[in-house]
Amino acid sequence: MISRARHGGIALELASAYGAAGARVAAWALVSALVYRRGGAEALALVALVRATAGLLNYTTVGLAPAIVRTASRARRGRVGPCAGRTSAAGLARVYSSAQLLAIVALVLGLALAALFAATFHLWLRADGTGGGSWVATIRGGAGAAAHGAAPGAPGGISGVVMMVVFSLAAGTVLRLSAEAGGALAQAAGRLAMDNALFIAAETTWVAATIVLLPIAPVAEAAAIGYAVSGAAHLIARWMLAAHSAGFLVFKPSLISRRRIAHLLHFGIWVMLSQWADFLYAPV
Repeated sequence: MISRARHGGIALELASAYGAAGARVAAWALVSALVYRRGGAEALALVALVRATAGLLNYTTVGLAPAIVRTASRARRGRVGPCAGRTSAAGLARVYSSAQLLAIVALVLGLALAALFAATFHLWLRADGTGGGSWVATIRGGAGAAAHGAAPGAPGGISGVVMMVVFSLAAGTVLRLSAEAGGALAQAAGRLAMDNALFIAAETTWVAATIVLLPIAPVAEAAAIGYAVSGAAHLIARWMLAAHSAGFLVFKPSLISRRRIAHLLHFGIWVMLSQWADFLYAPV
């Protein structure tokens, strides 16, 4: 039978999870409304397209978050690999150090891919100038770009504002994905409700940052930079929450285990392959 205290904890976790889901929907609704009202359909189309396409960067984390939840939960019970028979605190510290190293590598790789994505964005869309609309002009840095506050001359003819929008949204996505590793450790340590509260705070930060940046930047750029800023804040907050459970902030080299890294990668790659299969074969 579930104790009254535990029942209350489950209720709080469920409420926070619904709150996090609602905050995500509400934040996107508010930001998209601002972008459409201030920048028109073209600006909203750009933000929506990039935000959806940047989701492909999810694969840079190689399924690290679910692998961490599984491994950390087992390590707390002293049932896995190098942590077998050790205290739960020692097991969690070893998982924390190995997972943080992998997350840092994934973050660097993801940001590099985000920069490449931004530099080649016009090639991905095949913006060949046919049609002559403001959307194509914006992408190619022509007259429409000037109307959106952009300066032509960036690599490949893509406008400076568009490149900033693409990179900021992609970087924000990567930062949020890297934060998943810290969130997974916090969740495995029993801090699910607090982790969901940080998610709500991150979505609120995105809306607030966008509003603050509106007077000094084109609306699409303000939304994109706000997304990156909130992603960075989310990353720091979730890793600090995980550090509170592990007892230290930066990973300790002495606690990094090759076997632990191999275990995380082995499970995470299978998760990534299943996600990839779902992406390729799911109906559209």
